[in-house]
Amino acid sequence: METPKFNNQPKLDLEKIPQENEGSSIVEEQEPGKRENITIEIDGHKMEAMRYYFEYPERIQKETGILGYERTVILPESLFSLVRDQAQKSLGFSLDEIGVHNSSELLLFLDRKIESFSKEELSILMSLNLKVKDVTWYEYTPEQLKLSTIQLNLESNFNEFINAKVLPVISNGEYPNRSYTHTYALYNHDAETRSRYNNYFKENFFLGKIYDLEKIKEEKKHKTYSFSSAHTATGDYSRDHANITLYNQEDPNKKVSVDHKIPLGDILKYEDDIRQGKTYATTEFGGLNLTGGGFTYGDDAHPINPDIKKNICFGFSFKQDNFMKEYFEKVFSIYAKQNEAHGEKMNKIVHAAIFLLLNNVGDINIATWKNMKKDDIDFLDTILETNIHRKLSAREIEAIYEKYTCLIGDISHKQMGYVDLPVFIGHKELPQLSWGHATYANYMSEKGFNFFKFKHADHLPIKEGLKSFES
Repeated sequence: METPKFNNQPKLDLEKIPQENEGSSIVEEQEPGKRENITIEIDGHKMEAMRYYFEYPERIQKETGILGYERTVILPESLFSLVRDQAQKSLGFSLDEIGVHNSSELLLFLDRKIESFSKEELSILMSLNLKVKDVTWYEYTPEQLKLSTIQLNLESNFNEFINAKVLPVISNGEYPNRSYTHTYALYNHDAETRSRYNNYFKENFFLGKIYDLEKIKEEKKHKTYSFSSAHTATGDYSRDHANITLYNQEDPNKKVSVDHKIPLGDILKYEDDIRQGKTYATTEFGGLNLTGGGFTYGDDAHPINPDIKKNICFGFSFKQDNFMKEYFEKVFSIYAKQNEAHGEKMNKIVHAAIFLLLNNVGDINIATWKNMKKDDIDFLDTILETNIHRKLSAREIEAIYEKYTCLIGDISHKQMGYVDLPVFIGHKELPQLSWGHATYANYMSEKGFNFFKFKHADHLPIKEGLKSFES
């Protein structure tokens, strides 16, 4: 078949992802890192890539604990050649037949609407021998159905290749299947909201705080921002809202907010006290939602996978990263301290304890996951003794044990379940988490597929007042 001329394809409009020399207040402080050309081999196929190493200025390292990162960029055409071979086997025809000869044309095709096709292109499209599923819940024309089937197949092959092949190889098997993952702005489907969020990320790159007060101020103007909605989430661990509780800095047993939890947007009412060090906020009921063992969100019947070509994805590895392990140990201790005066509210300390136990072992063996051992209690007690000079109470042990035994059959080697990563704003002993506190990150850009492995300090930074928070 003659290769069609798809001249009506729209101009490629990739979402602009920030590079190291763009949109950051630290541009002038950066020094070029060491760069090298490398070859990545996957299933006997070789891909050309570039790798370089970047270190943040010393003052940022001290304030955040984020030392720098190793970045690997797989060149677009090198990646396309392998995705093309896999997709062609699945579709049963050459991508040349639909005018896709390189990576740029692939990205263009994935965003095309049927209205942009010429009569010649439509004729070629409909002549392709491709089985399509009958869709009754949406009024597709035959042409739309054929195009949608091809686009979904290409996207599925592309995402599967990245998730199952590329990421495990360049992360030494840790990411994404053995990490806790988060997809940035996954549920913001409309173009305006997604563009706004990408601009937030572009402003500070990986140094941008996860819950930034200035961004919250801006987002309060937009009704689509769930975190600033006027009502609290339903249930203590809603995955749609990040509710917060405010505490007195010097007496963590004393709540500042009248209600036990308030919407994140209401934190602005306490901004002055937070900046002055009188109060801190914590996402006890919510936080940054993480998924264990891969990128699949939602339930088994309706899984939601990130679009690799559009989304920015992160992975947290608490076994491999002592900085984040120490962070979570400190969080557990703070929650235990808060629990001393409010013993009836033990959800947060129980969930933190279980998470620490899960990440303190090697591969989880379901057959032996039955009873808490003395070593488990000793492990948790050591953390508390180091941080707040006490051990678990009998009531706390009982609550943790009850949750521990309920996990039988609900966890596996790959799927470690959901966890809401607690975020503290203005706490005197904890840095406010930034995106660079993740262990891994990836996104697509015009340069190709970008993979980051972050380097953190071995221990949490020693904060001088609230210097880290205010800078």
